Amino acid sequence: VISSDTYWFQVTDNGCAKRDSISVTFKPNPVLNLGNDTTLCTGNRLTLDVTNTNAPYLLQDGSTQPIFNITQPGVYSVTVNKNGCDTSGTVSINYISKPVVSLGNDTSLCITEHLLLDVTYPQSTYLWQDGSELPGYTVTQPGTYTVNVTNTCGTSTASLNVTYENCACKFYVPTAFSPNNDGLNDIFKPGYSCLFSNYDMRVFNRWGQLVFESQNPDIGWDGNFKNEPGPADIYVWVMEYKDNLTGKAVRKNGSVMLIR
Repeated sequence: VISSDTYWFQVTDNGCAKRDSISVTFKPNPVLNLGNDTTLCTGNRLTLDVTNTNAPYLLQDGSTQPIFNITQPGVYSVTVNKNGCDTSGTVSINYISKPVVSLGNDTSLCITEHLLLDVTYPQSTYLWQDGSELPGYTVTQPGTYTVNVTNTCGTSTASLNVTYENCACKFYVPTAFSPNNDGLNDIFKPGYSCLFSNYDMRVFNRWGQLVFESQNPDIGWDGNFKNEPGPADIYVWVMEYKDNLTGKAVRKNGSVMLIR
């Protein structure tokens, strides 16, 4: 039996017949269409409507209403019962946001330095100021760099201004110091703003005696010579180092006044 109808069956034996019949009715299953699994943009919602007349409902959260508003990702299910017939279904909902993109603050680089900008974002396309469509961009020249990152939820834009400067090694050597333990100018040492190596600083008195030497720019002369306070006088210093940016060996010299 595959359809609603009245069905009968007859048996005949020696001219005698016996017949019986039965009426069969097929009840339609509840209509349920949750649609395909889908992805929504953050902030959007999807309404599921499984209304069937005179039918009870049961959703995955235990609610019994035929209309359900989806605002969060997850797998949603519903069962509809009508005339004793159940129909169930599920749908998976995912959420994505408009791309989040940042190139950071405007910056300055040293000549020969490169900067890699990476704006990778899932399921997105990219467009840089020069037409490049890769998620990464290597900066080698000064200028303003702009990128548009796009997905199905929209486009986000970011920009960055990059300048270049000559970062040749710079040392700042004081012309006087006063090692009197007052916390001010007690140590003779250079200040610096650069990348360097092979550092060596030597200090000589007026008779050419070496009174101090250091291979660490953060360790300076405290004014002592042979564990005794050196006299107030003018001393000559010689400093050598290698500029890591240019690769050049540099030698500088000057004088410093020790004040007592």
